Amino acid sequence: MKGFLCGPAMLSRRWRDGNRDPTSPGEAVFQGTITYARERCGKSPAKLSEEKNGHDTGGYIEPVPLMEVMDVRREILRNVVLCQGLEALARKTRLQAPASGPRPEHFLVAGVDSAWPFYDLADRILTAGGQPDCIFDTASAAQSSNVRNRTGGRVSYGPVSLLIPVVTAQVLEYLETGTHEDIDAILARTGDVLRNTTAKDVESLEEYIRLDYEVAAKSRERTGDPKPLRSPVLKGRFSNVLDAISGFPRNPNVREMSNEYPFSHQVYRFLLHNLESGILPASALISQLLLAELQRPDVVADFVAVGIYLVLSKHPESVLLA
Repeated sequence: MKGFLCGPAMLSRRWRDGNRDPTSPGEAVFQGTITYARERCGKSPAKLSEEKNGHDTGGYIEPVPLMEVMDVRREILRNVVLCQGLEALARKTRLQAPASGPRPEHFLVAGVDSAWPFYDLADRILTAGGQPDCIFDTASAAQSSNVRNRTGGRVSYGPVSLLIPVVTAQVLEYLETGTHEDIDAILARTGDVLRNTTAKDVESLEEYIRLDYEVAAKSRERTGDPKPLRSPVLKGRFSNVLDAISGFPRNPNVREMSNEYPFSHQVYRFLLHNLESGILPASALISQLLLAELQRPDVVADFVAVGIYLVLSKHPESVLLA
């Protein structure tokens, strides 16, 4: 029942204050949404019927859509955390052999650390009422947080960079249409998001890439395989991110981001049709299928994480399905 009002317990969870900042400009947007929803809930059945249909429908009370009683920022925060953690949990071979790569806790910590900058990004979009003059500063903020909290840093690189246009498009869609769960519309909007980025975004993207190179260099030093730092120079050469990444057509994540996320959408569709078997088994299966095609475990992990994010946006309860 898409968009219908959920039960009292779920409403309480979505309405609770938690870590919400009452001084945040974006909070006014959220509180205005809550006020509107409460006003609707207080109207008489006859009034609701008149507004909906222009005539009496026998006392039918139109349910309040879920988006009218939720904080989209908190949904994004939740889903950024879960998509990275669930993707890692779906790869049993990685969990059974932690010495071969980042340990499971690295992915969980990365998800938590990188999620708060996305909350801030959503808040800035709500406050501005549109796309801000810089969104890719979210990337360096997320990566810096990860580096500060653990010795790794690379596990969140792909998901963070891929999710920035998706989350931006999602909040813009929410502002324009009042829904955050039309996945096809969100992905179709990502191209415009990239085209509407600025020179500030290009500078932030360069900083994000440099941070990743630095982390990789430190990792190679620890393993006795040092290599020179060769981070690309983008600042001053491009006016937007779409132009900046066009020079890297062989990069799978660049191709994904530039073409409205075809593989992530494929993951989303697969998971959507296999939710009854559980999101972890379904994620593990689609990972194997994509690995046979792409031959890049790291890239597959990135695409699956984004696909899980999309499923959670459409069906927040899907993580609980058996």
